[in-house]
Amino acid sequence: MATLQSIRKRSGLLIGIVGFAMLAFILTDFLSSGGSILQRDRNTIVEIDGEKISSIQFNRRVQERIDDYIASSGDAGLTSASRDQFLDITYDEILREHVMGAQYEELGIQVTSEELWDVIISNQSIAGNQGFQSNGQFDEQLVRQYISMLEEQRANDPQMQEAWEQWTSFEDQLYTNQLQSKYTNLIAAGISATKIQAEMQYRERNTTANLSMVYRPFTTISDSSVSVSESDLKAYYNQHKEELYKQENARDIEYVVFDIVPSQADIDAAAAEFNALMNDEIVYNSETKTNDTLRGFINTEDDSAFINANSEQSRYFGEWFREGVLDARYDSIMFANEPGFIYGPFKDGDYFRAVKLIEKGVQPDSVRARHILIAFQGAERAAPEVVRSPQMAQSLADSLFNVVKNDPSLFAGLAAQYSDGPSKTKGGDLDWFQPGMMTTNFNNYVFSNNTGDIGLVVTEFGFHVIEITDQGGESPVAKVGILDQRILPSNETEDRLYAQSSDLAGSADDVDTFRAKAQELGKDIRPATNLRPLDKAVPGIPNSRTIVRWAFEDGIEEGAVNIFDVQNQVVVAILTNIKEEGYASFEDVRDQVETRVIREKKGEMLSKEMEGASNLDDLAQSLGTQVISASGVTFANNSVSGVGSEPLIAAKSMTMPVNTLSAPIVGNSGVFVIEVTGRTEAAPQTDYSTQISQIGSQYGSRVTNQLFESLKAQANIVDNRARFQ
Repeated sequence: MATLQSIRKRSGLLIGIVGFAMLAFILTDFLSSGGSILQRDRNTIVEIDGEKISSIQFNRRVQERIDDYIASSGDAGLTSASRDQFLDITYDEILREHVMGAQYEELGIQVTSEELWDVIISNQSIAGNQGFQSNGQFDEQLVRQYISMLEEQRANDPQMQEAWEQWTSFEDQLYTNQLQSKYTNLIAAGISATKIQAEMQYRERNTTANLSMVYRPFTTISDSSVSVSESDLKAYYNQHKEELYKQENARDIEYVVFDIVPSQADIDAAAAEFNALMNDEIVYNSETKTNDTLRGFINTEDDSAFINANSEQSRYFGEWFREGVLDARYDSIMFANEPGFIYGPFKDGDYFRAVKLIEKGVQPDSVRARHILIAFQGAERAAPEVVRSPQMAQSLADSLFNVVKNDPSLFAGLAAQYSDGPSKTKGGDLDWFQPGMMTTNFNNYVFSNNTGDIGLVVTEFGFHVIEITDQGGESPVAKVGILDQRILPSNETEDRLYAQSSDLAGSADDVDTFRAKAQELGKDIRPATNLRPLDKAVPGIPNSRTIVRWAFEDGIEEGAVNIFDVQNQVVVAILTNIKEEGYASFEDVRDQVETRVIREKKGEMLSKEMEGASNLDDLAQSLGTQVISASGVTFANNSVSGVGSEPLIAAKSMTMPVNTLSAPIVGNSGVFVIEVTGRTEAAPQTDYSTQISQIGSQYGSRVTNQLFESLKAQANIVDNRARFQ
C-alpha cells in the first residue's frame, strides 16, 4: 500500500521553495508598509491555536478543490457552483484538519494502510463498479492494477495524472472520514443513558394534568399607561447584558439605489434600430458604383446566419418545436401560419424581439432506439475506469458505426461488449421515450430520421452509435427563429444618473443631510443592519460584496459615504453604525430593553390585581373575565390550550397540590392564577429499555452534529478572510 502513504508525504525541497517564496512575500510587505510584522501579519488568512495559514496556502487549496470539482463534473464554467462555495468549503476543511487533527494526535488515533484498504474496497463506488468485477464478482486485484497503472503512466500522460490526482483525493477523503468515525465512536461509547433519566423522561411525557385558570394577557394594559424611567431601563440592561445583548462585529448602513435603466428616449431609439434590422436597406457600393440591397430579417434567405449574426441573446440551431412548447404569446399563431410569417416586433422586458416561422413539418410522438455509448475521460457520468481520450473514443465509435451500418444484426452483441451505458445489458435498447427525454443531439437525430436509420452523434456523454428501431404517432412541428436586440441606456442617461449619485454623495455631511438630499431627489432610503464581515452581499443588492468590504475597512468612521457600481445600479451608501464585537450599547438596544421592562412592569401590575383570591370564580368575576380550562397538560409538551407555549404553567401543574390555588404566575403571554383540578400520574413500568435506547440515540446524534462545533468554539481562531475576499 505504498501509494496510500505517499500522498500524505511532501517533498522537503518543495517545502523549502514554498517557504522561501512566502518569506520573500512577507518581507516585501514589511519593507513596503513600514510597519512591524509583530504588529500585524497581513499575509495570514486564518490562525488556529497559533498555527498560521497564509493566503497563498489557502488559495492553493481553494484552487485544488475547484480543479477536483471540474474534473469530476465537467462544469468548467462553474455554472452549478461558485468560487464563494469553495472558499467556505476550504475554510471548513482547514478548521477540521487542525481542530480535529489535534484531537486525533492527542488520543493516538490512526488509520493503518491495511485498514484504509479495507475501507476503500468496501466503498460502494468501488465495490459496485463494473470495471472492478470479474465474472460478475468484485475483484480487488483489479483495483490494485488500476492504481498501479495510474502511478506508472501519470508521469507521461496528463490524463493519467489527472485520474491519479482524483484517486488520491478520493483516498484522502476516506482516510479523513475513517479518523473522524473512530473519534466520534469513542466519544459516543462513553455517553450512555441511565434508567433514572429514562424513567424521568417517561414521567414527563405521560403524567398529565387538567387545569382551571384565570388568565390576564399583557395586552390588557396599554404600553402607554406603563411608566418606565431611565434608571429602570439601564438597570435591566446591566442585569441582562451578558445573556441578551452580546453582539458580533457588525455594521449598519443606509443606501440609495439609482437603477441604470433606459429612458423613454432610449427605448424609442432602440425601436428604430430594431425596425431597421427588420427591413431591407439600400446601400451604395463604391466598388461597383451601384446600389446594393442588404436583406433584413423579413426577406433574408439565410435565417440562421442572420439571427446568429444580429441577435444578442438568441441563437438558431434548427431545433424542431411541438405545439405548446413555445411562448404562449405566439405558440398557436406560429402553427396557424405558413413559413415566412413573423410575429412582432414586440418589447419583451429589456429586449425588442421578432419571431419568424422558418419551417413546418411532422415528427413521431415517441421513438424506440438502441445505442452503443463510447465514453471518454472527462465526459459526463463517465466511470472512473474510462481513461480513453476523445480521439480514441471517436475512432472506436467510427469503427463500430461502419460495422453495424453494414450488418445491423451485430448491434446487440457489440453493445453488450463495448457500450459504456447502462443499457448494454439489454443490447443497448432504450425502450420507448418521448421528445425531450434524451439529450439534445440524441433527441434531434432520432426524431428527425426514420425507423431503421443508423447514425453517429456526439453528446456530453460521449459518442453514440444509434439505431432507430421503431416510431409511433406523429404531430406537427415547427422551426422558429428569434431576432432580438437589448435595450440599453444611452450615455446621456448614464451621465445623468451618475451626476445625481455624485450630488447625493457630495452633499452628505451626516446621516440627516444624506436623508434630506435623497428625499429631495425623490429616492427611497433602504437600511441594511447587522452586516457581517463575511457577508457576500447587502440584502437587496446582489453581488455587492464590495459594499460589505468597504463597511469594514480599517479606519472607516460612522458617517462615511461611498459610491458603488453594482451591475446595472449605482449605489450610494452611508455607514450609520459601527458595532464592535462585545456588548451592544445601551442606545442600540434601547427599544428592545424598553419592551422587556414594560412587560415586566405589566406582570407586576397584573399580579397585584390577582393576589389574595380564594377561588377562581370570584377572581374572574372581579376582573370581568372567565375561568378557562386546559386538559392533558404535560411537562414535555408545555403548550396550554387557547394560550400557547407556557413552560412555567406546565411545570407548576406537575408539582403543586391538587385543588389548591396558586399565587399569580407571570408567564410568556400574561399572568395566570391556576388550580390543578386533576392529575394522572404515569403508570409505573419495570422496563425502560425503549426510553434508554431513545435517549442514547439522541446523545449519539448530538455527538455527531455538535462535537466539531464545540471543539471549534474552544479553539483560538483568528479569521481574517474578510480582508482577502
